[in-house]
Order: sequence, then structure tokens, then C-alpha cells
Amino acid sequence: MKFYDTLIITLLAIFCLMSCECTKVDCAIYIPEMYFRIVDMDDTIDLIFDEDSIYDPSAMRMFSVENDDTSFYQIAVDDRDIFTRRVLTFAMEPPEDRRIFLDFGNEDMDTLDVSFETVPEDECCQAYQRLLSVHHNGLEIHNRDSPVFWTLRK
Repeated sequence: MKFYDTLIITLLAIFCLMSCECTKVDCAIYIPEMYFRIVDMDDTIDLIFDEDSIYDPSAMRMFSVENDDTSFYQIAVDDRDIFTRRVLTFAMEPPEDRRIFLDFGNEDMDTLDVSFETVPEDECCQAYQRLLSVHHNGLEIHNRDSPVFWTLRK
């Protein structure tokens, strides 16, 4: 009798998986790591990693201010094989709207305004936060490649 019970349960599970549309849906997850590079306005010179770079990543700081609290973000160099060039990375947790100040360490400071939207829960996915937009010094960054990879132009 155990064999038939197992067979029926297995067949029901297979039927449910095949008929469930949720198996075809990729529910997004929030990835806190953000990757970016800083280039000149023509996108020809990397202002951090080219030979004639003008910024030193070890002198840079990223922070946000909320009321009287300042949150600092650790900036790291990421030169793994998944990128065709070296980039900077930082983690932004939790995902919430904020203004981030990017201090280059030479009296030059930029702003990044980051906005998220809540994607509501549905029958397949839990509610989650999705990156909505990033503005660099007031100009929106349009990124076709990835929501976590930005190119900042100066």
C-alpha cells in the first residue's frame, strides 16, 4: 500500500508543478552590491583606473546622512573576470531611497540619489524592493546592462 500512496503523491506533485504558472516566474531578489565606474563625459577615460586617472579609490568615501545619523559605505575595487574592466563596488543595505555623497578626497563631491520601488506580493512572489532609478548630480543614469552596474560621467 505504501507504494501506491507514494506513487499518487508523486503524480499529484508532478501535476501541480506542471500546471503552476509560478514555476515559470523568476522572483527578483535585492542584490545589495552596486558596481560602478567613473569615466569622462566621452566615456573614453576611466578616471580611476586608467594611467592618467585623477581619482584614487583609497581616498574616496561614500556616505549618506539621515537626520543626525551618517552611514558610511565601504568602497572596494572589484576586478574579477565577470567584468571586462576594473570597477568599484559598495553594498547598500537596506534597500531604501537615499542620497549618497561620493567624496573623491580632493574637495570634489558628487551626489547619487537612489530610489527603490516596492513590487507587491502576488500569487508567485513575495513583495520585494527593486531599484527604480539612480541620479548622479541630478541627472538620471540609464543603464541597459544591469540594475546594479552604473557608469558615472564627470
